Amino acid sequence: MSSYFIEYWQAHSAGLSQALFVFSCWFAFFCGLWTVVTTTDVYRVRWASRYDVLQVHGIAIAAAALSSLAVPISDLVPAVSIVVIISLFLAVFLPRLSAAGLSFVIAGPLSTISGSVWAYKWLNTNGYPSFLLLAIVLLGVISIFRIAFVIYVQLGTFGLLVRKQWSRPVAPHPAGQSQRRVSIHVPVHAEPAHIVIETLKSIARLDYDNFEVLVCDNNTVDGSLWKPVEAYCETLNDAIGEKRFRFFHVEGLTGAKAGALNLCLDHTDPSAELIALVDSDYLCEPGFLSDLVPFFDEPRFGFVQTSHDYRSNEANVFNRACYWEYMVPNRLEYAGASEMQASFTIGTMCVFRKSAIEEAGRWAEWCQTEDSEIAIRIRAAGYDGLFLPYTYGRGLMPDNFADWKKQRFRWTYGPVQQLRRHWRLLLPVWLGGSPNLKAWGKCYEVVRSLVALIIPVGLVGNVVFAAAYPVLVWQGMLPSVQIPSQAIFFMGLILANGVLRSVAEYRICGCHKLSNMLAAELAALALRFVWSSASVYAAVGRKIEWRRTPKFLSRQTVWSALSGASTELALAMSLLPVVGLIIYVGQFIQWSDIAISIAALIYPLVTFAAAPIMALLALGGGSEKADHFRDKRYLPLPPATARPVLRLAGAEIPAAAKVLGEA
Repeated sequence: MSSYFIEYWQAHSAGLSQALFVFSCWFAFFCGLWTVVTTTDVYRVRWASRYDVLQVHGIAIAAAALSSLAVPISDLVPAVSIVVIISLFLAVFLPRLSAAGLSFVIAGPLSTISGSVWAYKWLNTNGYPSFLLLAIVLLGVISIFRIAFVIYVQLGTFGLLVRKQWSRPVAPHPAGQSQRRVSIHVPVHAEPAHIVIETLKSIARLDYDNFEVLVCDNNTVDGSLWKPVEAYCETLNDAIGEKRFRFFHVEGLTGAKAGALNLCLDHTDPSAELIALVDSDYLCEPGFLSDLVPFFDEPRFGFVQTSHDYRSNEANVFNRACYWEYMVPNRLEYAGASEMQASFTIGTMCVFRKSAIEEAGRWAEWCQTEDSEIAIRIRAAGYDGLFLPYTYGRGLMPDNFADWKKQRFRWTYGPVQQLRRHWRLLLPVWLGGSPNLKAWGKCYEVVRSLVALIIPVGLVGNVVFAAAYPVLVWQGMLPSVQIPSQAIFFMGLILANGVLRSVAEYRICGCHKLSNMLAAELAALALRFVWSSASVYAAVGRKIEWRRTPKFLSRQTVWSALSGASTELALAMSLLPVVGLIIYVGQFIQWSDIAISIAALIYPLVTFAAAPIMALLALGGGSEKADHFRDKRYLPLPPATARPVLRLAGAEIPAAAKVLGEA
């Protein structure tokens, strides 16, 4: 029997490899399309049932039907059989996956293997040199391991796209009987007073009674910034009738935000069981504590984190781009990581068990991202964490590209710092790693810390290839590659799969406008150089200062805006000689070789050019709306969360409180 199959493969290998390649491309396309169709909302999947595997079979039949336009139907039978068998196997061993999830696990390896086999057969048939064949084999092997690793990670981070069942809490907790004492910590440094006051007003509106607020202003030299906040704390205390809001102004404090949070711990009410963090620019929803505190009735939970969210996100194209670039990890990836018991905290709108912070060793004053760093130690101490992709507060985004870069530089630098310090915890248990950290969570910590280091490799590699390839072909050192137009079409289907999955990601995060999706992709490209440089700085141990994100409105000119993207602009300009080289050599080589070189150069060119474009977009339009949100001190809360209030001199205080005045 085995000899029969070997002889059959040898006789039909060319046709079968082409059929498998064509089928895998159509299958990948329909998988992406089905992901868009079936993922309707957070934690909701359309047509989720035990018949998900039949949906995958339907996708395979549709892919085979269109593939039959290019290859014989008889050659497609093995490809369809492979999908049917693998999907049945996955449905048994991964029962929580939806149809989109099952097809995702199949499509990646199938297209990788079939593409490598087809490329090898095509190069071999057309007489290309053996070193190219060897390169294809090596690339194929590496790609198979890579895609397997990517699937392993993304089954967690993209859980909202691939799961139909969840084993952990996915919604706000029902209110408990008792109200645990909560100490809310608000660290402040050189912030506009009216913004901090608005934050305190929103905290005063919380639908929860048993809490205190510690406002720690550290190292602010200008008294006009912190004294009004101190006065307003007293105003709120007078209105409530108790000293609930406590203000501390400290000079010479080290450790930046972590130092301020440690100082707050020193002054926390001993009866407080929980610590909540609220950044000084965040306006809280009334249900922030009442929805999250009941989770701590379960002793295993050390922290609960909710999504970042922002206001003035519609002020201009720059704000919209930044906003939706922020939202994908916050509402999609972190929720998936939570299901895999690998949650981490992101610094605001979160609640901690106070004993967990103390057991972990308090806040790390050496780390740029003290918020996510402490989550590693808390989980290593045996606690669990939870992330909910819901909005319980909205803060301010940077209003210019330079400040946005600095913020994201710190956010990228910090996780690499964490990895350098805690790598031993992330080892397998048999090598001395923490037994309390899950294997997937350890892998995720490494990936999210080091993934940015891959960016410069890709950028440099593409530039070198784009410059060297046409010259080597011109000099006869490499053969000219004539890619069939049919192959270009089918590879376009695989690209379409990635586009459709991105659309599904944005839709599940609440973004439904194509223009906003494109703007967010531009923003992500503009950050690639920042991500890569920050990760390299941290990897080699280069020290940087902790910088807060400014909340003051910036007034920039075209030149000052471009200065914030001067490095990226210079790098984009440095690629012009490569473009000139391709144009010159192009007169001596085939158009297909020119196209390959240009395709390689597009990625670095667009990446570097995106930064100055974003810098200029921050100048355009919407300034009045941005001013409205930042300076007019007003943000209406959603009607569903509003509480009866008394109004006096523009302040909103819960109706249960007696308002005595306002500063």
